Amino acid sequence: MRKLTILSVLAMVLVLLVSASVHAGELKFKEVKAYVDGKKDSGVSETGGIADNVAPESKLKFQVTVENTFTEAEKIEIQGVSVEVVIDGIDDDDDLDDESDDFDLDALDDKKVTFNFDVPLEVDATTYNVKLTAKGRVVNGSNSFDVSANTSFKVEVEKDKHDIWIYRKVLTPASVSCGRAAELDVGLINQGEEDEDDVYLEVSNEALGLKQKVGPFELTEGANDDDIKISKKFKVATAKELAPGVYPLTMHVTYDKDSKSKTEAVDLTVAACEEKKEEPKAEAKKEEPKKEVVEVKTDAQATAAAATVQPAAPAVTSAASVKTAPPVTLSSSAKKAPGFLESYGTGLVVLLYVVVVVVAIALFGMLFRRRD
Repeated sequence: MRKLTILSVLAMVLVLLVSASVHAGELKFKEVKAYVDGKKDSGVSETGGIADNVAPESKLKFQVTVENTFTEAEKIEIQGVSVEVVIDGIDDDDDLDDESDDFDLDALDDKKVTFNFDVPLEVDATTYNVKLTAKGRVVNGSNSFDVSANTSFKVEVEKDKHDIWIYRKVLTPASVSCGRAAELDVGLINQGEEDEDDVYLEVSNEALGLKQKVGPFELTEGANDDDIKISKKFKVATAKELAPGVYPLTMHVTYDKDSKSKTEAVDLTVAACEEKKEEPKAEAKKEEPKKEVVEVKTDAQATAAAATVQPAAPAVTSAASVKTAPPVTLSSSAKKAPGFLESYGTGLVVLLYVVVVVVAIALFGMLFRRRD
């Protein structure tokens, strides 16, 4: 009986050892590195570390190395491995997250994946939790199961007590000429841990004769609030005779009762006026005066022309219908040598009229004699 009990215990221990050997390997985070604005922060190499010196709009880079801890003798591959990183509530209480593409890991192999994040402009000065999760699946013959690994560290966003940023400086257009004007849009935001109620903004350039100061403004502390930022626009005029070149527009901010200040600049380019080239005007074509053709006839030509123009002989129907032809007007040259018709035409017409009358009387006389 005692031997049976001992054998049972040994069998159970053997089963546990075999089971442990089967699941001895796992998916594991081998190394985690964090970079803040290009500088390595070694504080996150161990679980629970803190990446500090993080500010609004900082660039974060996380390099995460995951490892398959199964031995080469086991020859167990972890398939479909993916890594996810989540920064809790840093973006107006929303998370920033990213996930890698899937990959496979052979036994004792590791792989490095990189994640990049931009800290929001509007963010509270506090500590944010960063969670890393790796997942994969083991397929070993008929035996398959999921494996995963988890770790975390923290990101601490820090702010100065008093800090005003010029977060926007937009010049439209950036280049002008011939006395044209530009517009400068300046945005201010309170990135300090205290409210500011005495903020002034001045824009100036001596060569342009520009000096405009506005304020005071009140800017509260915090994040994601309209009262933490303000925008102002300035008209930048230029003169036509201004020399071409680059003119820096200086933006000077004072706050905390003038004990603190910040200065930045944006360049305005002034170009030379382009001279307009006058296009040559097309010369008007001079119209040549019309030449009048005057036909000069000799006396002989005029006489011949007059001779060809003769009145048509009148049709004789009765004595009542006979009319004299209208006189023909001839040129002055023709009058000097009158033609035959002009000289004797009227006499011929009278003679013809008399002949017609005589013939008519004779016909009537013959008719009356026959009747008698």
